[in-house]
Amino acid sequence: MKHILSILTITVMTSLAIAQKIHFTDTSNSWYQHYADIGMSEVDFNFYYKDSIITIDTLEYKYLTAYTHSKWGGSPDESILIREDTVANKVFAKVYSDFHTYLVSDTNEHLLYDFNLQTGDTFTAINKYGTFQHVVQLDSITIGGINHKLFKMQGFGGSTSYRVIEGVGSTMGIMFPLYPYVFESNTELLCFKQSGVAKPFSKKVDYIDNTQSCHVSVRNLTYNNGVAINISPQPATTFARIEMPAYIKSGIVFIINQLGQTVYEQIISGKTSITIDNPGTLNGLNYYRIIDKDNNMSYSGKIIFH
Repeated sequence: MKHILSILTITVMTSLAIAQKIHFTDTSNSWYQHYADIGMSEVDFNFYYKDSIITIDTLEYKYLTAYTHSKWGGSPDESILIREDTVANKVFAKVYSDFHTYLVSDTNEHLLYDFNLQTGDTFTAINKYGTFQHVVQLDSITIGGINHKLFKMQGFGGSTSYRVIEGVGSTMGIMFPLYPYVFESNTELLCFKQSGVAKPFSKKVDYIDNTQSCHVSVRNLTYNNGVAINISPQPATTFARIEMPAYIKSGIVFIINQLGQTVYEQIISGKTSITIDNPGTLNGLNYYRIIDKDNNMSYSGKIIFH
């Protein structure tokens, strides 16, 4: 009987561990990545899922989009459909709207990730350049106490190497290599969150450790898309009220300090205004970022506490 109970306990614990693994299509996921090129262009991407499911030929896709921030302002950008086969442990992508000139030029479904690869296996990324990658090394990483596979990938001929974290994606941007490397440019995955929480990685993987790397640049947090947002009182002490430019059905607000650290966040659900209650840690000049998920809008600016 003890032997049977031990087997049952191990089985249950194993099942729970598997169940707690990150899935790429968890709708609570969000990613922050940074792009820069030799021409000094810099763009920040905030990827997240919209609250909608699209069915095409009996297959269900989730709608992945991104809000981009740059010195020219902010706007909704990437639009792509994502499907995950949790049995085969594979993720597929399908272009939903104009993505980038460097992405595949068709609207067929393409394999984005295969989390069953083994060392020596070949992975073919079909994009405009027909990029081929293979697994150089298979390792592991712990996220939130749960073990995940870590793949080191490198193209034939010794081209650019990168890593893929099971459930999280590529360190060269979550759409790489379907959205391939562009000459004299670089994309870095810097932060991954679930329900607004960044769980520390057990080790740094290329650019991302999911703690210090989550400090966003404040250079792009002073653009409000030409929309006036009222904040009172200013400066604030114990609380500040933000009047939003429109009703937000589903969104989130972040408060970011001058070091680029997210020091406060709050879910927005069916509101036209929100109150930021100072937990006692907000002091001096900070920045707010409001993301309206349903309307693909983002608003940023300064907020002061003393």
